[in-house]
Amino acid sequence: MENGREDQPDEREGRSTTQSEAREAERPGMDAGASDGAGAGAALDINPGAGVMAEIDPFQVARLRGLGIIPQNDRPPFDIIGDVHGCIEELRELLDKLGYARVSGEGSEAYAHPQGRRLVFVGDLEDRGPASMAVLRLVIATRDAGHALLVIGNHDNKFLRWLRGRNVRIGHGLEKTIEQLDAVPQPRRAALRDQIEALYATAPGYLLLDGGRLVVTHGAILDSMIGEWNERIANFCLYADVVGRAADGRPIRRDWGAARDLAAAGGDRAPYIVYGHNPVPELSWVNRTLDLDTGAVYGGHLSALRYPELETVQVAARRAYSTHKHV
Repeated sequence: MENGREDQPDEREGRSTTQSEAREAERPGMDAGASDGAGAGAALDINPGAGVMAEIDPFQVARLRGLGIIPQNDRPPFDIIGDVHGCIEELRELLDKLGYARVSGEGSEAYAHPQGRRLVFVGDLEDRGPASMAVLRLVIATRDAGHALLVIGNHDNKFLRWLRGRNVRIGHGLEKTIEQLDAVPQPRRAALRDQIEALYATAPGYLLLDGGRLVVTHGAILDSMIGEWNERIANFCLYADVVGRAADGRPIRRDWGAARDLAAAGGDRAPYIVYGHNPVPELSWVNRTLDLDTGAVYGGHLSALRYPELETVQVAARRAYSTHKHV
């Protein structure tokens, strides 16, 4: 989620890429019809033809699989979840509306769908909200059970750097996440730290799904970047299209979705791009891109996109957990 100057580290924090330092430079941390139920949503046509993966060199496809950008199973159906930011009650309510249920078994925190659907998280699981550790445990358990995928967000990346002992600024919600982690008793705390680090160290900066018909990232991605990976793309996926700084230090971002050349990207065969990071008051398709961050932590909604149905599902936040918001 966009959060002012803290979105990107300053020189004292060192450079920031993602996917465990871009896997050490090679290995990878229109109205949408939003509704309160799972039955309503947008009525956009799904691409019947081949996705962008059909245009990628086979050797590059193998590299992208190694980076985690193309998962072992990229086939739908998926339910893509916007920025959670520690809002565990809203997440559980949303999963219930989407038809997921907790996996049976003592102490299980994993969720599964009876029809085999999978969750895809757009990143920023923690910071600012009341229960970041509960959210992380749910996501880790669900991913380990094979029912979830995720991309890394800028808050996730910063938390990963803190876990690794990097010099990062403690603020903009990170202090609350650290406090919640410190409240976990040992030895569970040490085990949870290791699990969180492993989660983010292997999380890709973007996902190519459904043969490349669907792209999921956190902040932004350009069509020219799809099918590629380097440090510039890693930072673009985390922080979006930053073109400058305001007088108060806040990043100035280009509206990359509105600027997308849809004709050049393939027209009605261009991939859908779903992302978060920048909180918006309502869901809206723009050139086949959709921002799913509807500010749950600020008292807005937690939103999901059902794919391939392209239906949106939302739950209202119980309250505003944070007022520190820069748009």
